[in-house]
Amino acid sequence: MGFSKDVVIEAFVRANGRCEIGGEKLVFDRKGMSGLPGAWYIVPKASGNYSLGNCAVVCERCYLKIQLYRKQQQLRKQQRQKVEKPRYNSDFDRLILDRNNFPGGSSFDDLIFDRRNW
Repeated sequence: MGFSKDVVIEAFVRANGRCEIGGEKLVFDRKGMSGLPGAWYIVPKASGNYSLGNCAVVCERCYLKIQLYRKQQQLRKQQRQKVEKPRYNSDFDRLILDRNNFPGGSSFDDLIFDRRNW
């Protein structure tokens, strides 16, 4: 979806044509034109609505820093999820750790050491 044209214009005027993070002078006609001096982007401050209060006008350098930061946060989140070890390494571990969770109320020991068959 993105920000409406009116919101983009109001945000640029609010920022006085400067990056809201680094203060670099921006050129209105160069929105999204990477590699050109004065290029700028609109980024949401937080997830959610696309209103004037939730957008920031930033230069290309700050935009790339924001993108890098968000990518690093996403990778850290994925790494944290991978670090969390599963409770069971194999089906045998599951049987050992859940000894008393067999159907019918029998336990692991009852199944292994069925003394009635001796």
